[in-house]
Amino acid sequence: PGDRPSTGWQVMGMRSIRAGTAGALPRALYAQVLREALGRVELLDSVQTSELSALRRVARRHAGRPLSVEPIIFELVDSMLRSVFRLREPVSDRWSQMCRRVAASLWEDPAAHGRLQRLWHRLSEDVR
Repeated sequence: PGDRPSTGWQVMGMRSIRAGTAGALPRALYAQVLREALGRVELLDSVQTSELSALRRVARRHAGRPLSVEPIIFELVDSMLRSVFRLREPVSDRWSQMCRRVAASLWEDPAAHGRLQRLWHRLSEDVR
């Protein structure tokens, strides 16, 4: 996790999602993005400073709120994936749909859910 995608279909798939030109999200691309997000959640202690800053901004916006798929996990996923794919510009509705799908998958996975709970607690403590 953390490396920029290197294969052509991954790069082209992400470009089409960012631009909003993708049709249905390719299953293989979704699987790649989900693996990336899971890897990020698993390696929270090695998160880059810039990525951690972005995650703390999410925590500040939602201070005192319990962890939820919408808006919190969605925004955490969006922040993590923007870092992975080095996105700064506004993104398409397709990107948002992908982030929502990843957020829901993480919420439903017991191990990832526990890690996200710990992350949210840590971020909430950081911004107090």
